[in-house]
Amino acid sequence: MYIMKKDELFMETFISATRKIFIGNTKPHGHDFFELEYIIKGSGIYEIDGKSYPIKEGMLFFLTPADVHTIKSADMELINVMFTSGGEMLPFDFGSATEFPAESRGLVYELLSELVRVCESDRSYSRLLLKCVFNKLAHTDVAREKANEPYISKTITYIMENFRKGISLEDAAENVGLSKSYLSDYFAKQTGINFKEYLDNLRFTYARTLLEFTDNAIDDVYQESGFKDYANFTRRFKKKYGCTPSEYRKKRRKS
Repeated sequence: MYIMKKDELFMETFISATRKIFIGNTKPHGHDFFELEYIIKGSGIYEIDGKSYPIKEGMLFFLTPADVHTIKSADMELINVMFTSGGEMLPFDFGSATEFPAESRGLVYELLSELVRVCESDRSYSRLLLKCVFNKLAHTDVAREKANEPYISKTITYIMENFRKGISLEDAAENVGLSKSYLSDYFAKQTGINFKEYLDNLRFTYARTLLEFTDNAIDDVYQESGFKDYANFTRRFKKKYGCTPSEYRKKRRKS
């Protein structure tokens, strides 16, 4: 599996939007940035972390750096937006796939079409348009009743974008503008687990996704998931799931 990295194409904070036609399939892949894909029209299957969604008009797919996705038997026209958070919070109160009701599609389409038009010339305006899309998404039926607090959303965004690196609570606190001790207590109170547990859970979940849905060598899996030592990764994985990474892959492929 190939992970597209933002520094291969863009600056540290970027936004890129294109309208395109796609026919065919993709291999399982991921990014170290966020991505939105809005379906103008078409058909096929969109798989995110092993879950299948139909490709059809009005579908919007929201992909984080912790997602593995693939496209199968597609014949579609879409608007693709790739972006980093730019230090801002992103909402995580809706799922990976949303079908906009017919009455909302015109607005979403116009916002994203304008984003395609201006993204190369006006980054600030482009981000404002993207925020409008997120705000519209937040008012759909799939949004959770209780959204995360702003500092928590911003911290989770930071973790999502940087979990492959050796980040720490201190790094996250500096990013959101809080003291290390305050963020530690606040994060645990709001999420029910501490910062390190949340980061470890994300890394292990991503490693399991790679093992199950890609053919990546285990030597690559542990590094792509943010672990720095193979032996430590294997030991901790077995303690957490009761089997080694290679055993887990075999079991999941048989099921």
